[in-house]
Amino acid sequence: MDHDFHFIGIGIAVAIAVFIANRRKNKQAKEQQPSKSTFELTDEMIMRFANLKGGIISAQELSSQTSLNKQQAQQRLENLVNNGYAQLRVSDNGNILYDFKQNMIDNNEKKNSQLL
Repeated sequence: MDHDFHFIGIGIAVAIAVFIANRRKNKQAKEQQPSKSTFELTDEMIMRFANLKGGIISAQELSSQTSLNKQQAQQRLENLVNNGYAQLRVSDNGNILYDFKQNMIDNNEKKNSQLL
């Protein structure tokens, strides 16, 4: 009779050990999978950000306010330059800046516009 309880105890211990091992394995598998983010930073969002910053931004500014690292921000901004949405500028300190003002309407132009 004692042997039966001993075998039942071993069986329960083995079942618990297998359960714990499987949970750890599943958790590790989930951690190794790349996270799938559904959010995508669009070019329009970048241009809106530039507009909020007065029309001129740096890659560092963009990366500090988004999920992009500095290199990714620089690449995205360079693509916008190549597509004609921005122009490159260089500050007195040698920083590369991206000027989106060509696509912005001046406040004077807005004030002086005519009703249709």
